[in-house]
Amino acid sequence: MRKRITKILMAAVALCTALSAEAYDFEAAGIYYNITSETDKTVDVTWGDNYYEGDITIPSTVSNGGTTYTVTSIGGSAVMGRSAFSYCSGLTSVTIPNSVTSIGSSAFSYCSSLASVTIPESVTSIGSGAFSGCSSLNEINCLATVPPVCGTDCFYGVDKENCTLNVPVGTEDAYKAAKGWKEFMYEDYFTVDGIRYAVISSENQTAAVVSKGEKYSGDITIPSSVRHNGNTYKVTSMEDRLFYECYNLTSIGLPESITAIEEYTFYHCNNLTTITIPDGVTSIGAKAFYWCSSLTSINIPDGVTEIGEGAFYMCSKLSSIDIPDGVTEIGGSAFSSCRSLTEIYCAATVPPVCGSWCFDYVDKAACTLYVPKGAADDYKTANGWKDFTNIVGTDFAGIEEIAADAAADVRVYAAAGRIVVENAAAGTPIAVYSADGMLIYSGVVSDAFTEIPAPAGKLYIVKCGNAVFKTVM
Repeated sequence: MRKRITKILMAAVALCTALSAEAYDFEAAGIYYNITSETDKTVDVTWGDNYYEGDITIPSTVSNGGTTYTVTSIGGSAVMGRSAFSYCSGLTSVTIPNSVTSIGSSAFSYCSSLASVTIPESVTSIGSGAFSGCSSLNEINCLATVPPVCGTDCFYGVDKENCTLNVPVGTEDAYKAAKGWKEFMYEDYFTVDGIRYAVISSENQTAAVVSKGEKYSGDITIPSSVRHNGNTYKVTSMEDRLFYECYNLTSIGLPESITAIEEYTFYHCNNLTTITIPDGVTSIGAKAFYWCSSLTSINIPDGVTEIGEGAFYMCSKLSSIDIPDGVTEIGGSAFSSCRSLTEIYCAATVPPVCGSWCFDYVDKAACTLYVPKGAADDYKTANGWKDFTNIVGTDFAGIEEIAADAAADVRVYAAAGRIVVENAAAGTPIAVYSADGMLIYSGVVSDAFTEIPAPAGKLYIVKCGNAVFKTVM
């Protein structure tokens, strides 16, 4: 055993040495390059023997050994390596040439003294975390008439309130709407009832909820509109990572006016127990509820078509999930390590495409998957779904989404072998169906607290008047 370990360690050292020796192909004027194509004569800016510092201007072309190469990209992170300019704490400004079309992941991450960067019109994409941790960045000159596509956390840690983004005349509206850029375009910041907002557009009177100096905590309700300086602003969005690691956040009410749950929004909110996703939401970003571990159930609105990578990863108490029929794709590890899942209610007639490890560490023998009648055979052969032992065809007919105003005060929940209906008006009809559509109870509300006996371990559909609820015993 000792000899085998020694050989493995020796191999690892050799690999590290090889990577270090091959970090760049050549150096010119203090900048390191990798040749990406001898045929096309193109190179990538990379890292080398020394850290970059001061003011750097990257040329459009560079010569080596009698050959002239075009600089087309700035390198991102690589296995056991680092990015082109990452952690260059002495770097103060960078001008990127018009030949570059992409900036790699983490390319300038944690360049803590970087104050100014010029991005040419040729750049079409900026990788994840490319400028994350650039805490001194106060000016970005982006010459692209179409906002470059930004990866996750592209400018995470940049003080967007005090960093000036200069863009071509006439492109302001495009940048105001573009992921990764829109936060720079906010016009004003203000706080009402402990919630911080940023004005997206004074003309349209729209605002976004943004992070503040201290973490949000307790029970929070975000209104659909808010008044400031005599104006009423419609709350239309929430900042990426808004409630990131808000450990003391216990419940959240979201406004009906928002359309997306952004990436990392509730990341590691491990005491969050209650949340209702508004009907208008159409997307749930990557890792939006990553490790959100006190949640026991969640309903995803009908308008959602895609659930992001790792969206509900490690929600260890999540016991049931409703996936609407509009969902076509579920990202990798979206429900991985949701070890308490016992019921998945997927209304999609075509099995959504599942990324790698989508339901990893879910007990697929104990968790029942309810799907539309006639679709069970398709789920039994689909990647990500076929590993579930219990796939049950269900009649979804007549199950409509709850109208927010129709059931504002009505509560339906399971407790000790009973389905409990609270706050419904006397005389309101109640019908309880099993997951396969069989009627198991019919009656009317007699008082404000109605109890219906029901076997444990099953999913039930409860219709109270015109409102429909799903609950798990």
